[in-house]
Amino acid sequence: MPESSGQGKFAVVRDEDQQLMTFALDHQGLLCLIFRGSKGHNELANLSQKFGFSAKRPIRTLAASQNVDGTIHLVFALQQDVKADQLYVLRPMTSRIADCTSLSGTADFYTGPQWDIHIREILLASSNDGSGPTKTHPQLHLVFEHNASEKFGKIMGTYNSASKAVVDTLQNVEEAKKVMANSLAELITLLRTWPMPQPPSGG
Repeated sequence: MPESSGQGKFAVVRDEDQQLMTFALDHQGLLCLIFRGSKGHNELANLSQKFGFSAKRPIRTLAASQNVDGTIHLVFALQQDVKADQLYVLRPMTSRIADCTSLSGTADFYTGPQWDIHIREILLASSNDGSGPTKTHPQLHLVFEHNASEKFGKIMGTYNSASKAVVDTLQNVEEAKKVMANSLAELITLLRTWPMPQPPSGG
């Protein structure tokens, strides 16, 4: 299973009382909703559990946006074993805390066949065309990685390592050539200053 990269990601919207609500991924990649409870304290709802997602299937990334009328849009990518990520698009919902915390199962999501991709980031706009919270859907853009990109990265990593080894070898060769040249120069200097043998004097 691909390693979860979504931990720590979050998106903030407002509830019907204009209090902040935060959709966030915990250290295990589980989707949680943090909201202000009736007693004024922060409370946490495990949405991954409500949706029926296994802890072994973390969420890679998420995005949420909100219209001026309070309608909330939520999109996230769920990791799957040795498969592409599965994109889930929640139907537009109201900003009432009761609606957000009563979500259960995946009946309120739109999903289906998609490309064989791993989704790195979701860019999500708001939607204010006035057609109502059950009909309006925002434009979204996916930033993704192809499986081929991972293979390309591994190939380039191997190539770069080999290139460095070649460069290191050439540098060693250049150093050896310099040492040999210096030694040869010293030898020539020595020969030039070496006293030449004198011929024997004739008797």
